[in-house]
Amino acid sequence: MVEEVKSVRHSAQELKQFFLDNAEPLVKEYIDAALGKGELQSTNAGAREEVWQLLAHLMKQSSEKIDINIESAEDVIKAVTQGKCTMLEGEQLLKLYKIARDIETSGQIGQIGGGGGLTINILSATQPQEIIEAEPSYLEK
Repeated sequence: MVEEVKSVRHSAQELKQFFLDNAEPLVKEYIDAALGKGELQSTNAGAREEVWQLLAHLMKQSSEKIDINIESAEDVIKAVTQGKCTMLEGEQLLKLYKIARDIETSGQIGQIGGGGGLTINILSATQPQEIIEAEPSYLEK
């Protein structure tokens, strides 16, 4: 029987999940020690500091789940004004919304005008001139 070799990423994800599953008592111990209600049990200050740095990083990085239905940029603005998300979260949601819209739009470029590429017209003082007709780069072979 051949032993399955795990990828580094897969192993790292398992290690992270193991740490998170076991971190709750550590967090409680640190909070109790900070509030003077308990003492840290670890005798290895270096290891304790490394664990605390990782816990602090994970806590700072995490955020609450935001459950908002976004169909337009206005929905994000409404969510901010109604207090469903912070201004910073709203800004991040708008960036994600723009990226999603850009992806949807780029997927439709080949469909514009019957799929014959993209025509760019530049208006001059006299009359519109067709400058270029190009195939989208993603269609190149």
